[in-house]
Amino acid sequence: IPLVAAFKTISAHTLADLNAALDCDLVVCGDVPAARSRVMEAASAIGSGLRVLDGGPLRPARALEAMCALAIGLNRRYKAKSSRFRVVGV
Repeated sequence: IPLVAAFKTISAHTLADLNAALDCDLVVCGDVPAARSRVMEAASAIGSGLRVLDGGPLRPARALEAMCALAIGLNRRYKAKSSRFRVVGV
């Protein structure tokens, strides 16, 4: 079964609010291109300002994990619940 990393940088609090615009980027990583494409297609159906980006193989998902830790720290520091990321210039 192929492993795909996605939704690493969007908080559960944000995803739980079905009426909120996500207004961020979702990076999807996985070693099997067909599996990565399926997840990207499913994520694209969510809409709400979510842009889905192909992050390539699974290895860069490590960086997404670090970004998750950063978002948690930012949420705590600024008393927020929904910090997330947008890649500019792509």
